[in-house]
Order: sequence, then C-alpha cells, then structure tokens
Amino acid sequence: MESIFIAGSDTCVGKTCITVGIARALKHKGVNVGVMKPFASTDVDVDFDDDEVAKILAKMSPRDRGFTIIGKTGRTKLDSVFLAWDVQQIMEAADMPTKDIVAVRRVNPQFYPVATSPYTASKNFGFDVDIDLVLNSFDTLKQKYDLVVVEGIGGVMTPILNNYFVYDLVHELDISMILVIRNRIGAINHTLLSVAACKQKGILIKGVIINSVTDPIDNDDACNIQYNPDTLKDDLEDLLVDIPVIGIIPFTRKLDPDTLADLISSHIKIDKLFKLP
Repeated sequence: MESIFIAGSDTCVGKTCITVGIARALKHKGVNVGVMKPFASTDVDVDFDDDEVAKILAKMSPRDRGFTIIGKTGRTKLDSVFLAWDVQQIMEAADMPTKDIVAVRRVNPQFYPVATSPYTASKNFGFDVDIDLVLNSFDTLKQKYDLVVVEGIGGVMTPILNNYFVYDLVHELDISMILVIRNRIGAINHTLLSVAACKQKGILIKGVIINSVTDPIDNDDACNIQYNPDTLKDDLEDLLVDIPVIGIIPFTRKLDPDTLADLISSHIKIDKLFKLP
C-alpha cells in the first residue's frame, strides 16, 4: 500500500480534518495505518511556572490551548515536549499513543512554539530545521505501518528552508499527494498555482478534495464568499484535465474521528484511492 501526503492550497483549509478522517476510515477497513505531521507550530507564549496560568491552561481544551505538554527534558519552557493539537488529533485517529514521547516525536519530529513557517522559525527565532530527522522518522514509520498518511504545514509552497518548500519535502519522501482546498472564491487560483508548482517537481497528485470548512450560512464576508462546491468541482475538472476532484466534504461541526471517517467514506472512494484489496 502506498503512503500519501495531505497538502493544502493554503493554510486553514482543513488538512487535519481530512487526515483524521482518512486515517480513521482506513482503520475501519482493517488497515494498519500510521500518521505523520513532520512540522507543527503554535504560539506557546505562557509562563508555565505561574500557578494561575497553569490553572487557566488546565481548564482549556487542547484545541483552544493549541498544545499539551507530555514531558520535559529540562527546566525551561523550550525543554518541554509539546503535543500540538493537530498532532494529537491525527494520532488518536490512528490509535497511536499520544502519551509516549518517542512516538510523538516520531510522528512530529519538528515542533515550533511560535505559529509560523519552519523557515521563519529558523530565520527569526533561531530554531533548527532538520530535514534528515523528518526523512528518518518517515522511514521508521513506513517500516511499522502498512501506509502512512502525512499531513503538511500551510500550503505546498510554505517555506521550510531558504529555497526548500513543502513540495520539496514531498518530492524527497517520494510519495503522491492529495490536495485539499476550500470552497471559497479564490480557490481556483490557489489550486492551479499549487498544481503547477507540484508538476514542476514531478509530484503525482492523486486528486483534489473540496473541503467545506465554513458553515454555508456564514457567507456575508466579502473576502470569504463561498463557491458552490458542485460548480467549483466542474470548473476545476475543466481546468485541471488530468487531476480529478475526488470528493466534496460537506460542512460539519462534529470533528471526532468517527464522524470525519464517515464523511470521508461517504464522499470519497477510499478503497479505489488506496487500492485496498
């Protein structure tokens, strides 16, 4: 079975929900599936030694907080082992241990306590970017699981290093891609640019998923006008020609793995996509 990379045409297109849904849907079909989030970032601007702050954090959900601390390797905030919310979601979908520091670091080898790209985290804040660590972690996961569903960060051209982008990582991982887009005005432009960039690298895009991340009733923002998903599908299939739109995922407020798996299974031919027996 082939591993897959879940990329986005932009940030906030719902890559995590799609990754969760695919991973759990594959689990339901008896596949020994692993997940990976090579790079994760979220703002960690708190004093963990402040008792009042600790009490506030304890009352917040991991999603609102953005992270969970699962261990420490030293005394400072940066010595903490963080479990980002999106990493926790994809690991739980695949039934992988979220309290095992080794397992978390393998799934998410690079975490930055500031919400930015790896390149900016490195350039402006001095954090390391270790591509070899990511590649080695992926190889380890491939040996343990039938296939690995890898979630990207940002869009396909989010910078990881100077002149090294997300699509460069996909090329080095040597896996195919699913591109997730939002059903909003501007989606065609973002999609065509993303596809053009990936084609230059020789990356196989198995298909595009239109993800409805916004409630249809919330359509009064001039900069966030929703595209009719069926019209968007038809337009993209005319323009892309050789890349199919493999599914339209409707809006839901329920983000638990089983609900997302049901949506994936209902709107995407998962058996055909992964060539399941």
